Amino acid sequence: MPDLINGLVAITPTSVTRTGTGSTASINSDGSVVFGSCNTLTVNGVFSSAYDNYLINIRYLYVSGLDYLSMRLSSNGTDSVSGYAYQRFEADGTNFVAARSMSETSGLIGYGSMTESGVSVYLYSPFLVETTSYRSIGATYYTGSGFYEPIGEHLVSSSYNGFTLRDLITPRTKSGLLTVFGFNQ
Repeated sequence: MPDLINGLVAITPTSVTRTGTGSTASINSDGSVVFGSCNTLTVNGVFSSAYDNYLINIRYLYVSGLDYLSMRLSSNGTDSVSGYAYQRFEADGTNFVAARSMSETSGLIGYGSMTESGVSVYLYSPFLVETTSYRSIGATYYTGSGFYEPIGEHLVSSSYNGFTLRDLITPRTKSGLLTVFGFNQ
């Protein structure tokens, strides 16, 4: 087997949990997580001392309506529910919005609708005992193509080994596929 060089390494979660009537979630043989009809999805055991920085790729859609997708960092399945701050840039049709939110209970990472949406989240140092930064970029289609780029911080200096996907405004049912990668440096 060749030596690992710099690049992305797919990480297999130790477990996944979810909420939602009739929801499903499972870990595929390649480490990706497929989920269906979930209100929340918690992915455990993906951050460790092996890597400092991570990429989370998610494709998803809402069964009904539209909402902002957000994330909480978690440790052994327990979410951190305070200390999130973010700035968002979004363009949808002819509108452009830039807004800041402080002292939130989760970090905004994207926006989704009933059409296929996608987001890539770059997460910096979630396992280290320090604040965690992130930057995400996503796209969806509602009344037109939408572009979303939130950047943010989790200002609680603690170590986390997982995360929970949830909705920012109203709990909604969503389905999709995600993969977590570590940056081998």
